[in-house]
Amino acid sequence: MPLYCDIRFEPTHIASSPRGPTLLVRWLVNPGQIIEPGTPLARLSAAGAVSELRIRFRCQVGDLAVNPGTLVTSGDALLRVHADGEEIPEGYRYCTTHML
Repeated sequence: MPLYCDIRFEPTHIASSPRGPTLLVRWLVNPGQIIEPGTPLARLSAAGAVSELRIRFRCQVGDLAVNPGTLVTSGDALLRVHADGEEIPEGYRYCTTHML
């Protein structure tokens, strides 16, 4: 069954998320784009370290809730994605971060 997920900047949604305020440097995807697991969504910068936010399941990008150059903090909405709900187990972290 199709559903939408609002991905937030918080540990329950992002495995290994940066601690503290983080700059969303730029989006690497566009609304409407269909993406596969491991696809980079955005470039982040925290305390001088740059990382990529990557999705962990196949989905379609919906709305981007944050403009590039915005400082995000815990709980802030980042984006909405649309996916097949059967592919997302309960308690599943939607994204991971990878240092560059």
